[in-house]
Amino acid sequence: MPGNLNAFQLGPGAVVSLETNQGQVLAIVADADAPTFDPAPITTPPVGTSVLPVGENSSQTIQLNANAQLILTGLIPNRASWLQFLVIQGPAGPFTLTLLQGVGSPARTPGGTGLSLSATAAAQDIVSAWWSGTTLYALVAGKDFKVSP
Repeated sequence: MPGNLNAFQLGPGAVVSLETNQGQVLAIVADADAPTFDPAPITTPPVGTSVLPVGENSSQTIQLNANAQLILTGLIPNRASWLQFLVIQGPAGPFTLTLLQGVGSPARTPGGTGLSLSATAAAQDIVSAWWSGTTLYALVAGKDFKVSP
């Protein structure tokens, strides 16, 4: 009804889901502390496990030049947040990526099969992750993004 609008402030990491009487769902995700995007790519080392600080930067670019395990640091316990990664395959790929919420603690992925990245050199994939405050969930949100003809 006009004039009958309630306003409220969403807290950090809040998710609101609204369902219409026709079954349509609108989800609003708010992160009042949303950090800025880091345009500088993070290039993975030749071997081993690396640390990727995400506490101040929830959107990052990762250049894969080897199979990589990235321990995400700065995840705040008991505070949910979304993370977005642009993952670019290196020229000698395909390489794999494992996101870890701690040493030896990989993210949960659909079916528990890990992240299925594009195999093409220079392919650009979007990996989305949800930190529940206790558990990291990750999936490939889109593969091999290119300019439309």
